[in-house]
Formats: sequence, C-alpha cells, structure tokens
Amino acid sequence: MLIRYPPRLPEFVDRSRKLAREVLSSLEVRGAFLAGAPFAGLGTPMSDVDLHVVMTEPPDRAAYQLMVDGQRVDLRYWSETQFRQRIELCTRYTVSDAD
Repeated sequence: MLIRYPPRLPEFVDRSRKLAREVLSSLEVRGAFLAGAPFAGLGTPMSDVDLHVVMTEPPDRAAYQLMVDGQRVDLRYWSETQFRQRIELCTRYTVSDAD
C-alpha cells in the first residue's frame, strides 16, 4: 500500500514557507523556491525541506544543511548566472534580467 506524504500538503507548504522566511530573513536574495520529495507527495515524515536561494553573490560554499525549529533544511545557493543556465538547460524558457 502506498501512503502519500505529507497527508496535508497545504499545512506542510505553510510550515516550509515559515522555515524559509526564517532562513532568508538575514540574506539578500533575488529569489527563492522550495522543492523536494514532500512537495511531490513522495516524502516521509523524516524528509527534509529543500530551499533553493538565488543571489547576486552567493557564498563560496554552494550548499548547507540546517536545523530550523526541529526541521532539516537543505539550503542550496545559486548565482543568477547558474540559475539562468540551469533553467535554459532544462526547459525551453530563457531568463531575462527582469525575471
């Protein structure tokens, strides 16, 4: 039997957004997005939240793992150029400076 997690996705999304706001409050970001298995309905109660952050000048270390309010958060930094290249590689979209 397959049990989809999280059973209440809207509540999980709200909690994840709150965690993201806490992490992002001290950073200058151009944009951010949440991802990961729970958002696809494939996670478990132990799944982490993946927070991707786009910055003009990201830190030298591209990824960190944090604990925020008892929830594991995988934090991945992208420069604007890296993010643009990834989108253009994986989709048919092109990204402009206005995006």
